[in-house]
Amino acid sequence: MDLLKEFLEYKLESKDIKKETLDIYQWDIGDFKNFIEKDLLKVSKEDVINYIKFLKDKYQANTISRKISTIKGFYKFLFKKNMVESLPTDGIILEKASEKKIEELEEWEIEAILNSCEKDEKGERDKILIKLLIETKLSINDILKLKVSDLKLYSYCGVLNLDGLGMIKLSDELSDELKYYILTIRDEKNENHSDILFYKVSRQSFRARFITLGKKAHIKRGISPNMLRNTLKSVVKLEHDREESVSNLKTKEKYFKIGIGDEWQVKAGFIAVVGRPNVGKSTLINKLVDEKVAIVSDKAGTTRDTIKGILNFNGNQYIFVDTPGIHKPKHLLGEHMTNSALRVLRDVDVIAMVIDASQEISTGDLFVLEKIKLAHKIPKILILNKIDKINDEELEAKREEIKEKLGEFSAVVEIAGQYAIGLPKLLTALDPFLEDGIKFYPDDMYTDMPMYRIITEVVREKILERTRDEIPHSVAIEIINVTRRNNGKDKFDINIYVERDSQKGIIIGKQGKMLKDIGTEARKEIEKLLGVEIYMELWVKVKDDWRKKKPFLKELGYVDEK
Repeated sequence: MDLLKEFLEYKLESKDIKKETLDIYQWDIGDFKNFIEKDLLKVSKEDVINYIKFLKDKYQANTISRKISTIKGFYKFLFKKNMVESLPTDGIILEKASEKKIEELEEWEIEAILNSCEKDEKGERDKILIKLLIETKLSINDILKLKVSDLKLYSYCGVLNLDGLGMIKLSDELSDELKYYILTIRDEKNENHSDILFYKVSRQSFRARFITLGKKAHIKRGISPNMLRNTLKSVVKLEHDREESVSNLKTKEKYFKIGIGDEWQVKAGFIAVVGRPNVGKSTLINKLVDEKVAIVSDKAGTTRDTIKGILNFNGNQYIFVDTPGIHKPKHLLGEHMTNSALRVLRDVDVIAMVIDASQEISTGDLFVLEKIKLAHKIPKILILNKIDKINDEELEAKREEIKEKLGEFSAVVEIAGQYAIGLPKLLTALDPFLEDGIKFYPDDMYTDMPMYRIITEVVREKILERTRDEIPHSVAIEIINVTRRNNGKDKFDINIYVERDSQKGIIIGKQGKMLKDIGTEARKEIEKLLGVEIYMELWVKVKDDWRKKKPFLKELGYVDEK
């Protein structure tokens, strides 16, 4: 058996080393063998002394100590196995490691290390760890204590909450990368549902992988993760009252505000979020507000009314108005939806037009652009959504397509709304258009939608999720009666309207199973949103061509009085 392999297996069995650090032992002995250029069983004390002299020209004392310690362990193992007559390391005493300042990694070295990371879950995790160490100046031990729950609490301003160390603000770029890692890569692999951000990583395993990356990057000198903390990157500490505990901050405010008390400049504004159907407007607003405000579906035309989502953040109040997709109407309901969206444009502070990065700019997008241009005096920004679905080359091509087909905007912001990527940049782009010295809603309010409308919208969402393409546009929901119960759950009688008998059969399902499942899922979500238990009874009714009938649309609140 290979001597080195046998030694490593022995160390693992005796639990002297962890599996993650095997590479370090292998390299240390491999480097020694390459230097002496002879059989490892024929090494002399002089060979070891010459090797130490060689190491002094390349490494710091602590790295030399580790390498020689590995070699000593190796020869002790050979000696016990009677494979060598004496220890070539016997009597060798190394100089005590001096209190040298830890060296910095050069810019090209960091770039080479990051490029050496694999394109898999471990590689993406290593990239995030490396960038966190550079930007925060924290130790690897502190980084490994981070919890996902704390990060999510302050997700929209990219704040790390560190017990005993206060708050640290991340750059927008790293904040976006961290969110993407958590929501896509990490959560898919997190079978144990651990709250620890890097739950699979130990200090030793990361150190071993970092040294491996250095070798892959062809860095000749010895490196360690500690060197990342000395690279030239600034860290922004957020000011806050040290006497107010982190737990109090969590209960008193949903978002951590940068600044202190009277220094906040209160600003607020209404932002119309417009676009053709199914470009991700509702998903974006739900992510911004971090609450369920608008129902979401992959079916076009899901939103039928203007819905406000309210975000209080950084001393500002952003009122996002989710509008129905602007399109050429085919019936009275479609006319209401488009008119509802267009009416909003007159009364907002800024218009945010959303387009889908994964699709070519269409006649539908140009139709929306034509309509928003009618609001001459209102500033307009463009939101390029779903950038997670395209690569860098396609993104560059999309930027050129925007310039060619859509023209100039006050700002263009690239985001992935589903994963909350790019939202800090979006808020920054909106700030110049907010009105000074005013707030329109209380801090704890996230929507102005009445309770009854929340209930009907959730029921409609559950129908959209479970039915075929022919159903979504043909369904309407109405609460026909509410029974208040002093000592029990309030009872809601709800009608579900469709246009044909065949649609009624689809919603009811075999032996009523589909309708029962819709009701159960809707009730659970409504109870979660409202914080109270309710009882619902659902009825399915047929009203022929209801979308074309003005009196019925008026009953449902879809047609305004002139």
